[in-house]
Amino acid sequence: MAPAGFDLSVYDYFGVLAAGGRVVFQDVAGASDPQAWCQTLIQHRGDDLEQRAGAGQGAGRSLRRCAGAGPRCGLGVDERGLDSHRPACRIRECLPAVEVVSLGGATEGSIWSICHPIERVDPSWSSIPYGKPLANQRFHVAERLAGPMPEWVTGELYIAGLRRGPGVSGRCRERPRQRFIVDPRSGERLYKTGDLGRYLDDGVIEILGPRGQTR
Repeated sequence: MAPAGFDLSVYDYFGVLAAGGRVVFQDVAGASDPQAWCQTLIQHRGDDLEQRAGAGQGAGRSLRRCAGAGPRCGLGVDERGLDSHRPACRIRECLPAVEVVSLGGATEGSIWSICHPIERVDPSWSSIPYGKPLANQRFHVAERLAGPMPEWVTGELYIAGLRRGPGVSGRCRERPRQRFIVDPRSGERLYKTGDLGRYLDDGVIEILGPRGQTR
């Protein structure tokens, strides 16, 4: 559920087609209507719906109607917003049999770089955990690239791996260009996200928000 100019649409369109799937487009009139989404899922026996976390707000009872969708229906939720646990709770409440997965990352890291299956929502969470890196991607939690941070200690998030973008075009502003850096210890090319995070006890990463906007 993303407009063509938004980076999420890359997987919505090309990822599904590359895997041999079929893409169903929601009409413009129903683009912001959860009831319309559910009707479309049921009509076309959809297996997957991807949307921003905020789009789940207000869905309420409409989500229950999605129970008639495809037998393996899954919901991917963009959790780059921190206030993400409430829509996730609503989805789990209304659709207990549906697989819900939090997805995160940056456009510069091939859009999706990290995920977290939401099997339960702990009421003590302030947000859904960011998760663990996807295949061929790595995350570093470090402060000024001085080495990995211990568990529960805040550092900046860096994306590495085969799916990290090589850089930006010559027409882009200088600031985005400066985020593609080289790790002085390993020589590895990294993307500096500008977000802060920390490792939890189980190795899952918790995102805390952009640098300068966290307490």
